[in-house]
Amino acid sequence: MPMNKTPAPTKQKVKPKHKLLILKIVLAVTLGSGTVISGSLLYLFMNLNNYTKQIKQIVKDKSGYQLEFSSLNTGFDSYGAPYLNLKDINLGNHLHPQPFVQIKQFSLVLSYRSLFQLQPIFKSILIDGSQLKFEFDKNDNLLLNNEILTNLNTPTTTTTDWENILLAQRKITLNNIDVSLIDSKHHMESFTISKIKLQLIHGQGNEHNLTIKANPANGKMAMSLNFAGTKLSDYHDWNYGQ
Repeated sequence: MPMNKTPAPTKQKVKPKHKLLILKIVLAVTLGSGTVISGSLLYLFMNLNNYTKQIKQIVKDKSGYQLEFSSLNTGFDSYGAPYLNLKDINLGNHLHPQPFVQIKQFSLVLSYRSLFQLQPIFKSILIDGSQLKFEFDKNDNLLLNNEILTNLNTPTTTTTDWENILLAQRKITLNNIDVSLIDSKHHMESFTISKIKLQLIHGQGNEHNLTIKANPANGKMAMSLNFAGTKLSDYHDWNYGQ
């Protein structure tokens, strides 16, 4: 006796108006979630000064250094770019009585280019008022303010392209920086450069302009250099500016 075949189930087509309704729901959920996340980030950013304790703890957990500052301010500049401003920064290590780094003022203004290039790009970076003592010791260590940065015979390796990140920034300003250079290995006389003002401005494409003003050994120095390239060590890409 022949068996009756069960008819195959038919796929139900979603009507166009139902597709449109689903699309509207998905779009509304996506926009709603984005608005909530953006609003939360905006609130956190504008009230960052209320989280100084948590910020200091994060820095200590990640680096081992104790961060202190007198004030933290956030906001938006006249073009709508978010900025962060810190004053009287002290970065210290409990193993050393003196602070590792002291900075009078540190300011960042974020560039919206960061969203398109998917890397941190700042419209402006300012470091104002600091003393840096670099020393080359008898064990080939390079020290900054009495703390070892790296050993020149076995330098620390990293996968981060710091040179590319540096050249991507729009403007970097170092102001009122005093630098001491000490060569303990060869017993050379120390050299100090005072009141350094350095500004690196990103122009079109790979073009940069570097201006330097300083007071080395009771003298004065001023220069302007242009750079168009991707490697700072390539001297062919450097020339004197105006």
